[in-house]
Amino acid sequence: HQLQIVLVVLILLLVEKNENANVSPQPTSLMLYPRETTLPSREDICESFYQPLLDRSVPQIHTSPIVECYCSGKISGLPDVVSRRYSEFLHVLVENDVLVAPPIQTNCTDPRNLALLWLSESETPASKSIIRKYVLAVLFHALNGLDWNINLFWLSSADVCDYHGVFCDDGVLISSISLPDNSLNGFIPSELQHLPALSFINFSYNDIVGEIPADLFGIEIRVVGTSVNMKLNQTDGTF
Repeated sequence: HQLQIVLVVLILLLVEKNENANVSPQPTSLMLYPRETTLPSREDICESFYQPLLDRSVPQIHTSPIVECYCSGKISGLPDVVSRRYSEFLHVLVENDVLVAPPIQTNCTDPRNLALLWLSESETPASKSIIRKYVLAVLFHALNGLDWNINLFWLSSADVCDYHGVFCDDGVLISSISLPDNSLNGFIPSELQHLPALSFINFSYNDIVGEIPADLFGIEIRVVGTSVNMKLNQTDGTF
């Protein structure tokens, strides 16, 4: 009788082990970082990515595609759940004319793709703030947000109106973005045009290059300490 009990227990353990082996590990999302802290530096994020490769005694944990982009510059593949959400988000953005052509899923240098990857790892398509979060995620990656002096709440579960430097009217519509002297490095993406209430941007004293997108004419932009009214076209559109 005792032998039968032992055999039953062993069989149950084997079944459980097989079931667990068939479950695909879920990606670790940046959304898991504490809501009220600045994001870890790129070095800290990548330390956990590279450690299993350098130390065989450390178990290799399934990582997220966006972390793969940050750390190795390439994506080994999208988990099924991320791929499905990516397609659903892409459909929503195209339907709302936020995206015209889909980005390449394996492109680790395209801020649009990085924004979609982040959304796909952290949000559900039912979210009413998809467009706002997508636009700000594009801005974050276009201006190398991991290297900012302060990126409090960015890429977190917080509402976008709680992001450092983002100000909203009635706690809903983004009216201004102010990130002066914050080590912004990159270019201003045209996706900001999809924030209908945005009327003021302060990116002064940073290292922004490239052209000011024509789609942003009408928004007051402060660069290098000088207020420029784009509606009057008092500049050639370049920094």
